[in-house]
Amino acid sequence: MGRAWSLAAAAALAVAQQYDPLKPMTAEEILIGRVRVVAAQDLAKLPNFTCVETIERSRRVPPSKRYEFVDTIRLEVAYVEGKELYSWPGEPRFEDRDLMKMVGGLGAIGTGDFVMHAKAVLLGAGVKFEPAVKEDLEGRPVYRFDYRVPRERSGFLIRIPPHEGIVGFGGSVWHDRETLELVRLDMEIDEIPPHLPLKRGEKRFRYKRIPIGEEEYLLPVSMEMTLTQTGGGESRNLMTFSGCRQYTGESTLVFEDVTETEKPEGKIEVSLPESLGVPLRLARDLELGKAARGDLVETVVARDVKRRDLVLLPKGARVTLRISKLECYGSPVAHCWLALLPERFEFGNKEGVFKAAAESPQVESSASIFLRGMAPRQLAAERLRLGELEPGAGLFLIKGDRRLASGFEMLWRTLKD
Repeated sequence: MGRAWSLAAAAALAVAQQYDPLKPMTAEEILIGRVRVVAAQDLAKLPNFTCVETIERSRRVPPSKRYEFVDTIRLEVAYVEGKELYSWPGEPRFEDRDLMKMVGGLGAIGTGDFVMHAKAVLLGAGVKFEPAVKEDLEGRPVYRFDYRVPRERSGFLIRIPPHEGIVGFGGSVWHDRETLELVRLDMEIDEIPPHLPLKRGEKRFRYKRIPIGEEEYLLPVSMEMTLTQTGGGESRNLMTFSGCRQYTGESTLVFEDVTETEKPEGKIEVSLPESLGVPLRLARDLELGKAARGDLVETVVARDVKRRDLVLLPKGARVTLRISKLECYGSPVAHCWLALLPERFEFGNKEGVFKAAAESPQVESSASIFLRGMAPRQLAAERLRLGELEPGAGLFLIKGDRRLASGFEMLWRTLKD
């Protein structure tokens, strides 16, 4: 067993630095080699799987010393065949897409947090480790290894539009002293190209064994990222992973456009004519205090939608909307701004894309009726903070506590296909 471990350790160590087979390995080299072998085994065992990723974004703009909440985003992230892919919750497929363009907004966003950063640090060719230090981490005996990855050997790409560049980084990893499995990983960006408006940045990961199917796998359960720009502004993300499950054929990976022959069997894709007034009713209570951007909202058609006595969308048909933006305020009157993006409709064996625009003149009237006593300047500032809405999104102003009761009615009008 000892010889097998020594050979494996030597192989792992050789990835990071030139290995001399005639030179005896030190105890430190054997230990870091074993740690890397354990990491390689854990990462190699990972099945194709997906998890729900919840990101709470905030930022601080000088001279303020307090972080200001930006938004909460909920995504699904998939690790399939060594790649990290993203989708909105409930979407039928994962696509190889640009996460920054997908999410947008004022906050920062990062990729590679699911698996790829751990791979880069523990298995990367350009990583230099310092000797282990024995510590206790929250009562758990661990080894701490400090490490460094110079910029010329790093593949860590930072984008602060319109700028981007490869950065060097260092940090520490903590491994259980008995099992050698990864417990925590910290990354600190310390080598930044001059054209990138970044002063410093860091990421901190926590790992646990998570059940997927009938086995448990080592995965991140949380991550905190902070980026400080040269102007002093800071962006902070608090990320958690949950609901992990094995990837199966119930979702489809898509790298190109879907063709007609790839549609699910038994379902007929239909479209609706333009200018249909579609009354929708919220199917269940929506807790705005717990909701996140990306969540699906289920509604039902409140009554038959007809044209010339022909029912085109029957009462009870299911229509899904997606939360595009959500901002809530507590004073002087509790209220929330809610932007909803139309997604799909379904009834019987028919389904299709719900292309429609919300008829919501009540936004302006609600502001004057519901929010009496609120300064117009504050209302205008809140609307400006929301920024541009996604094309097709409808904006609603909700008064009261952060709960939208089932039965809440909306009117949407279909657009040209």
